[in-house]
Amino acid sequence: MERNKKRLIIIGTILLLIIMGISIISDYASRVHWKYDDKWIIGSSKEEIVNRYGEFDIDFNAYFLYKDNGFLGSGLDMYYYIVFDIEGRAIEVYVGRQPGG
Repeated sequence: MERNKKRLIIIGTILLLIIMGISIISDYASRVHWKYDDKWIIGSSKEEIVNRYGEFDIDFNAYFLYKDNGFLGSGLDMYYYIVFDIEGRAIEVYVGRQPGG
């Protein structure tokens, strides 16, 4: 009887850890980019976002992500863009190329 109790506790703990791991992975997988929390950003003001992530890298409300060398090595800079409504709240996020690129 005692042995079955220990087994149940171990199995329960393992299942709990698996569920927690899947939850964490799915949260990061649903983001536009792993570095930025889209769910928190949407609805936040520009000031709140800058306080959390720092000043924008370019004037288009965007953070630099990486240089895309692409198929032919185009070397375009990729940015995480944040779109704001007229009240100054973030309403959309997306990854895009550098302006003019």
